[in-house]
Amino acid sequence: MELIQLSIREQMYNIVKERILNNEYKGGQTLNIVALCKEFGISNTPVREALFALEKEGFLISNFNYKYQVFQLTTENMEMINQALAVLLCGAYRCVINQQQSDHLIQLLSAAIKRQKKIKKENLKEYINASIAFDKCFVEATGNAHLVKMFDMQTGFMILSVRYTYGTSQYSIDENLLEHEKILEAVQNKDVEKVVELIKTHYEKDYKDA
Repeated sequence: MELIQLSIREQMYNIVKERILNNEYKGGQTLNIVALCKEFGISNTPVREALFALEKEGFLISNFNYKYQVFQLTTENMEMINQALAVLLCGAYRCVINQQQSDHLIQLLSAAIKRQKKIKKENLKEYINASIAFDKCFVEATGNAHLVKMFDMQTGFMILSVRYTYGTSQYSIDENLLEHEKILEAVQNKDVEKVVELIKTHYEKDYKDA
């Protein structure tokens, strides 16, 4: 196996992004560049480059003083993210139907639900990743690398969105799993309109309860 040596900028990018996704850096929090430089014993150039890259991806927002704040999810912007993801998944599912890949999708969804059931409820980080993996099954079943890439580009925001939902509503892990099982059942029954309806409800419920 070939080892890949990451640059300091890439390492800082990964560290800051991981802290955002783990909620160590809260939404709206201003990042202290000087403190980061001191923490890792590096100059501010790779830190600023890493933060600039995260800004381009939407995780950070900069102001005229070149200070960076963590993107803060609100009900309004979460609605837009969820609506876009619902459209992507519904479109992917119709592609699966057209390609006659329903059986493959059923296998992927069944495996994803089994993984979810094995995760302890208190392990929220792992459960969030498993929940997103269930949604990704629809995209993977198309066999379209471009759709998979589109989905992967939104994974970070999906993690923030799911964490936001669990933190601001009564929506529970048990409800999430139940919705997934209903979606799988509809896919097994080849009820296309029901699947689309359940996917939309799955995402709409997140922000209506928030």
